[in-house]
This record gives sequence, C-alpha cells and structure tokens, in this order.
Amino acid sequence: MLEFDELPPAVLASTKSTSPEYIANLAPENALQSEEAGRIFAMLRLCIALQDTCVVRGADCTRIVMNTADRDILHFLYGGITPGFVESSPSYQRLRILVTAAHMFLYYFVREIPDTSPLAKLLLRRLLGALTSQGPVARLWAGHEPVLAWILFVGFMGSATLDGEREWYATQLRATAPVVLTDSSPESASSGRMQFEKVIASFAWRDKSCRPALDDVWSGFEHMPAGEMPITLSTD
Repeated sequence: MLEFDELPPAVLASTKSTSPEYIANLAPENALQSEEAGRIFAMLRLCIALQDTCVVRGADCTRIVMNTADRDILHFLYGGITPGFVESSPSYQRLRILVTAAHMFLYYFVREIPDTSPLAKLLLRRLLGALTSQGPVARLWAGHEPVLAWILFVGFMGSATLDGEREWYATQLRATAPVVLTDSSPESASSGRMQFEKVIASFAWRDKSCRPALDDVWSGFEHMPAGEMPITLSTD
C-alpha cells in the first residue's frame, strides 16, 4: 500500500507546478475534465521524481505511480467524456491531444520503452495524427501556445529517428516559440532558452531526455534567419 505522506517533501513538491493553470484554461467550461488532466501530469512529475531520487521503496512506489498514471490516461482517452462536454468541441480536442502527448511521454521517457518498438511507433503516430486531424495547428491552439509547445516538444523528442516527422515538429516549434516568449514577462524573456525551458518543464520534464532535445531545438533556432528566430536566444 503506497502512502504518499511517507515520501520526502522534495518528492511531493514535484507534483506542484504552474501547468494546472495552463491546463484549466484549455477547457474552462469543464473543470472536472481539466482537473483529471492536471492529476495525470502530477502523476508524471511524481514518477520522474521517484526515479531520480533515492527513497525507501522507491522502485515499488514508482511502479504504482506509473500504473496509476497509465490507468488514468486510458480512462481519460477511452472511458467516455463528462456529460455535457461536446466531443467535437475545440476545448475537448485540445485536452485530448494533451493527454495523448502525456501517454507518449510516460512510455518513451518514464517507462523508457525502445523507440523502435511497435508500441512506441503507435504512440508517435497517434500524437501526430491527433495534431494534424484538426486543421491548421496554430488555429486550434491560438491562446494556448505554452501547452502546444510542450506537446510539440514531446513529439520532437520521440521522433529522433524519423527525419520527416522530426522536421515537422521542429517547424511547428519554430512557429510557436516566439509566441510563448512574447507572452512572458520582460525579465524572464531576457533569456529566451531559460524561459522556454521553464514553460516546458512546468508540464513534465526529465533532464536526461529533455535537455539534449532542447539543445537540438535551440541549435535549430540559432541557425534561423535573424528576422525569424524567437525574440531572444541569450542563454546567459
């Protein structure tokens, strides 16, 4: 039996984040569905903290939390929607795509399945299909660019061995990053990479997987024409 109050405060603190605000704004008309999505991300962050921190019964705790996150994701995606919530509505589609990306993150970067496995390829196809089935990406996600940035970043990481898909995600990230940085405060925006990382990490971030991928993303930004790059590329 897992008792969360037995875990170190530093591990429990990992479940706290600014992402619930971003997630709640995706579907303000349906707090229950938004809260369910927020809990999924709390579970993801807890999994990562347990993996990266030496705690008593850490392996058992991690396995339980992984399985709980997996169950909650599957229930969200396939267990039916809350009565009164229109399945075809943009807000529901945004939440669904976000949780689809969370499922991919769980298996790729928490469970760490081989990216050449049939399941990994299936999850990658699902995310790309979900993103491209709703018309222009920017239109569906207007006003929700921080959430979109995390989703695209997950896809970028997961498509490392697939040049076509990876370039698609890189192109979308190049279009999204300036909006994410423009929406930040001037103080934070003085260091573009740090602010972009802060937004991404507020959802779910595992350093050993995410930092090399961010290096690749930012390297791509640095080779863009000056007029097209995000508002600042300082890493100071």
